This record gives sequence, C-alpha cells and structure tokens, in this order.
Amino acid sequence: MVWPLADHSQVVRRLRDQLHVSQPLQKQLWSQLVVAQVNAQASTLAADSSPDKKLLAHAKEIRSGDPTNIEARAPQIS
Repeated sequence: MVWPLADHSQVVRRLRDQLHVSQPLQKQLWSQLVVAQVNAQASTLAADSSPDKKLLAHAKEIRSGDPTNIEARAPQIS
C-alpha cells in the first residue's frame, strides 16, 4: 500500500523531525521500546499468573541502544 505523504504538511513535518533525531535520543527511544516489548512479552506469557521473572530481569538490563541484543534474545528465554 502506498500512502501519499506530501498531501498533508503535518505528516511531512513529523517524518522530517523523526529523521533528524540525534543518535543518543534514537538509542534512548529504542531502549524504551525494547523494554516495553520485553515487559509485554513477560505479561503475555504469564497471563494466568504473575509475569515471567526471567524476562522482567532482562528488561531491567537493557541499556541505551540495546548493545547486548536483549530484544532478539528475549523470545528465546521463556
């Protein structure tokens, strides 16, 4: 599906702002996203009881930019 991005100035402005985000901010936002993903996975896996403690522990280890690649390793943990 192709969306005409040039038809609305706010969309173009938001895309431009996202493309020009500094590298440190990109890494911080990425780590926040990964933490949210891992926490959601832990909660989903333990829908009947408390969240998976191993995954929650790994979510706390995530650093800026996720250099240890916990995002990819989290699905293999449980």
